[in-house]
Amino acid sequence: MATQSGEQYKDCDQVKRLHSYLPFDAEHSKIYEEFIDQGDNPVLIETKALQYLTKILDKKPTLVILTGDAGHGKTHICRKIIEDYLGYDAKTAGIYLNEKCDGQYLEKKDDQKTKIQIYKDFSENSEDITLDNLVSALGDKESTSLICVNEGKLRAIISADNENRLDLFKKQFFSSFDNGLVTVDVDAYIINLNYQSVASSENNFILKIFSHWLDMRSWRICTSCASKDFCPIYRNKEILSDESNTRSKKGIADLFALIERLGVVVTIREALMSISYLLTGGLTCKDVHKKKKKKAWQHEYIFYNLLFQPPGNLGNDKVDRIPVLKEFRYLDPGKISLKEVDDKLINKDGTAEKSNIELFFEKRIGKEKITINAGMSGIDGIIGNPKNKDQRSAEEKFVKEVIRNLRRQDYFNLDNPEEKAKHIGFNYYGDFLWLLSLKEDARKRIEIKNKLVSGLHTIQGIRASADSSLNVVDAAFGRSTNHAAIISQTIPSNKIKLYSQSQVWKREDESNNRDLLSQATDWIDREVILYIELDEMNEKKFFQLPLNLSLFDCIMRASGGYLPPIFYNNDIRRVFYFLGTLGRKIKHDENSSINVIVGGKNRTITLDEGDVIQVGGD
Repeated sequence: MATQSGEQYKDCDQVKRLHSYLPFDAEHSKIYEEFIDQGDNPVLIETKALQYLTKILDKKPTLVILTGDAGHGKTHICRKIIEDYLGYDAKTAGIYLNEKCDGQYLEKKDDQKTKIQIYKDFSENSEDITLDNLVSALGDKESTSLICVNEGKLRAIISADNENRLDLFKKQFFSSFDNGLVTVDVDAYIINLNYQSVASSENNFILKIFSHWLDMRSWRICTSCASKDFCPIYRNKEILSDESNTRSKKGIADLFALIERLGVVVTIREALMSISYLLTGGLTCKDVHKKKKKKAWQHEYIFYNLLFQPPGNLGNDKVDRIPVLKEFRYLDPGKISLKEVDDKLINKDGTAEKSNIELFFEKRIGKEKITINAGMSGIDGIIGNPKNKDQRSAEEKFVKEVIRNLRRQDYFNLDNPEEKAKHIGFNYYGDFLWLLSLKEDARKRIEIKNKLVSGLHTIQGIRASADSSLNVVDAAFGRSTNHAAIISQTIPSNKIKLYSQSQVWKREDESNNRDLLSQATDWIDREVILYIELDEMNEKKFFQLPLNLSLFDCIMRASGGYLPPIFYNNDIRRVFYFLGTLGRKIKHDENSSINVIVGGKNRTITLDEGDVIQVGGD
C-alpha cells in the first residue's frame, strides 16, 4: 500500500506471529504445544524441570509425575523428551506427541531396552481408569511412566483410591507441600510445576521471551514503513529493546516476580500471551495503517498502560482471558498518589527536549478539542473552560487519564525494586526481599522480627511492653482491647526465626540426599516463614506461619499501631488461626499463674493460699 508521497505501508510478519499467541485472536494456535509449527521460529524456553527430568530418567525410575496448572509446559517437556532423550527428529516427535502419548511405549532409538510410557494428558479419562493406570505404572519395573496431570485431577485420582493401593504415594504427595521433596522413593518422583517461576534470576522466562521477540531482524521491514513514527507497536519495540536503558524490560520482569510473591501462579503460556499483548495491544499492522499519521491515540497501546488498563477496543472481558493481567490491575501505580511523584510529573516546566507519541492526549470538552503534550507541559496544557457539570466531569476524567499515564511511565523509569513497590502500595517489599536474599546482618534481622512481633500484637489488640517476646492472647477470650488482655503463651524472641521457604525445606530434609522442588524447577522464594521452635518435656515442637508479600506487608504495617480491619480481613483471619493453633498446642501448667497485659504492662495473677489473689508485674 503506497501513500501519496510514495511512502509505503507495510505489514510485519513478526506482528502476525505475536497475534498467534493472543487468546482473543482467531489465529491463536501458538498457545498450544500440539499445534506449534517448529519451522515458524517458536519461543523455545528450556526449563530447569526439563533438565532435571532428563537427568533422573537415566536412573530408570518407575514413575515420574509432572503436575501443575495447564500452561506450565508439561506437553512441551514431553515433546523434548521424545526428541532429545529418545533421539527422534522434530517432525517424528511432533507426530508421536499427538498419536502415541496416550500410554503407548516409546523406545530409545539407540537403546531398545529403555522404554518410556508417556501420558501427555492424564486428565482425559475418569478417575477410576486413571487410578488403575497409576497403580499399574507403579508396578511396572521394566519401563518408566511419564504422566502429565493437572494438580486438581491428581488429587481427585488419589481421593478415589478407596482400597489404599496408593497409600505410600498418597502420603508422600501431600507431605511434599510441607517438605518440598520431589522424590517419593527411589522409583517415583513428583515435579509440581506450580512452584515454577517465570521470573527466576537464573532463568528468567520474561526476559528470554523479550530477547526472542525483539530481535531486530524480525522487525527490519518496519524501518521503511510509512507508519513507523506513529505506530505504538513499533514504539513498544523501541522502548523495550533499548539496550542502553533496560529498566522498562527488567521492570516488567520484576513485576511478574512480585505478583508471584503475592501468591499468584503464572504459567509459561500466560507469560507468552502477556508479552505478546504488551507489545501489540491486540493491534495489527492494518489497524495502525488505518489511523494514518494521527496522534493522541497511541498512549492506550503503550506497554505500561496495557499492563494495568485494557484499551477501548478490547475491554476487560477479552483481556481477562490472560488471567495474570487481571491481577496486575490491582497493582496500578497510576491510581496511587505520592506527593513527591506527582510534584515531579504534573507541572512540567516546558524544558523537555522532545516528546514521544505516547505522551500526546486529546479530548473534546463541549465544542472545544483540547490536545496536549504531557511530556512538555504535564497537565498545564489542559486549560479548559467548562461551562456546565458535564464539561467539568469530562475535564476531570481527562486530567485523571493524563496523570495515570504519567505515573505509570514514571514507575518503569525507576531502578530500585523497593522504590517501585512503594509506588504500588507495598512499603515493606525491601525488607521482604532482604530476608529472602539470605544476607547475614543479625541487627537488621532482629529489627524486622521485632516489627513483625509488634504487628502481631496490634492485630490481637495488645499494647504490649517494649520487649520482643511474642504474647499470644488466650483464644477463649477472643480479640482483646488495648486496655487488658489475658495471655495464653509468651514466646521468647530467640525461639522465633525468619527463614525463606527453601531454607525451611532444607532444614526438614534430615537425610539431605533427596531432591527438593527448588532444585527441580526454576525457582524463586515466594514466602518468608515465621518459624517457631519450642522445647517441651524433651520434645521439640515446630510451628510455621508462611508469609507471602501481602501478609508480610499487612503485619509490618500493623506494627505502626493501626490496621484497617476490613481491607486486611483475610490476612487477619490467617493470623488469628495460626495464633489460636499455637495457643492450643503448647502445653499449659494448670498450677501456673495467669499472665495479663494491662495498659501496656505485664502483670501476673496468682491464686495463693486462702483464695488470696496476688497481682505482680512491672
